[in-house]
Amino acid sequence: TAQWRQEHGVGMGSWEKANLGKYVDSQYGYTESASQEQVGPKFLRITDIQDGVVNWDSVPFCKISDNDFERYAVSQNDIMIARTGATTGKSYLIVDDVKAVFASYLIRIKVKSAQLQPRYLYSFMQSQIYWDQITEFSAGIAQPGVNAKKLKEIILPIPSVPEQTEIVHILDDLLAKEQPAKEAAEGVLGQIDLIKKAILARAFRGELGTNDPSEESAVELLKVIV
Repeated sequence: TAQWRQEHGVGMGSWEKANLGKYVDSQYGYTESASQEQVGPKFLRITDIQDGVVNWDSVPFCKISDNDFERYAVSQNDIMIARTGATTGKSYLIVDDVKAVFASYLIRIKVKSAQLQPRYLYSFMQSQIYWDQITEFSAGIAQPGVNAKKLKEIILPIPSVPEQTEIVHILDDLLAKEQPAKEAAEGVLGQIDLIKKAILARAFRGELGTNDPSEESAVELLKVIV
């Protein structure tokens, strides 16, 4: 956002580095067994978060009292973080208006300060700066994990709210272009794979040859490579 700062007369001095705990509250999730029967609200678990997306139609349900539901109900702009296992640190921003609670292996981060935008924080949690700190917290532990206290120790750069909004806007534009590019690349890779298979099939049928009779047979070359 260097150009944005120049246009708005804002300097890097407006940025702050602070511990996450200064801006958020945290809470561990609810302990209960998941059920495929509609016995209560949706029960969000770590495994329901795949590639930054939750398919709410496939999320199971759970039994819960009215009092506990009030305590554990998810709200838009809540950020869920996996606190144990191979997915430690993985995060998800609640964007849907859904009747659900979150499971005990998740930590909920709820922004309590108007100086930090939830979408900016969620974007930060996809960055290498965030993941380096998560890795450091988990170092030397047999079972990777992070607790709420450690999460609050994470240091993050915090610009002014207008600049946070601009950063999120820029990232949204970039990510919108990423998916078509990814799909196009995957399509090309698929075509290359088909070409390779066709060439190999012809080679092993003895149908590949060269224009120069002095060159070694392609079949023999493939035998060396394989």
